[in-house]
Amino acid sequence: MHLATYGLKWNADGTYSWKFDPYLRTRAPYRLSLEDHMALCSRIPCPTLLVSGSESFLRDPGAAGVISHFKQAELVKIEGAGHWLHHDKPDEVLDVLKTFLERAGSD
Repeated sequence: MHLATYGLKWNADGTYSWKFDPYLRTRAPYRLSLEDHMALCSRIPCPTLLVSGSESFLRDPGAAGVISHFKQAELVKIEGAGHWLHHDKPDEVLDVLKTFLERAGSD
């Protein structure tokens, strides 16, 4: 409902369209292969937080083995959130981020 209320604009002809900058809807000039993604993730040396929504359309990062490609990764799943975690459960996302950053800052 929030996206429908604030993410749409009413056009002069009575139709609706999304409010967004069409220039931001571009793709990268080339696609990375799965192997390239895994190689990049394995080069990240710092503590890494992966946050997943239980209702996301993407596969669970833990079950998919994504986390195993990071040197120091932690996975937190937020129940009842979809792919847009920050929109669906903003307070929970902030709590998870604060906890992670506080712990990382104390090391």
